[in-house]
Order: sequence, then C-alpha cells, then structure tokens
Amino acid sequence: MKGISYLTDEIGHKKAVVIDFDLLKDRDSLVEILEDIEDEIAIELRKNEP
Repeated sequence: MKGISYLTDEIGHKKAVVIDFDLLKDRDSLVEILEDIEDEIAIELRKNEP
C-alpha cells in the first residue's frame, strides 16, 4: 500500500511499520490502513500452520 513501509531486521523479518501521516487525514484511510496491518499480523502469526 502506498505510504506504508516496513522496517526489517538483517534477515528480512518485518519488525516495525512506518505510516505516512498524510494518509491519516481522513477516517476511511485510517481504517483501511489498520485493516491492512491486522491482515499482515494474522498472516505472520499463521505462516507456520499446516
């Protein structure tokens, strides 16, 4: 998503999210961003499940 960046460690694991504050000017954008972050977290937590 434009305006969203992830900081990674030396082996590429995502460690932090950087959000461009210009994206937070309206409520709909904020909701969309938070949903995307929740999806990324869910994917990461379940990546080793069968």
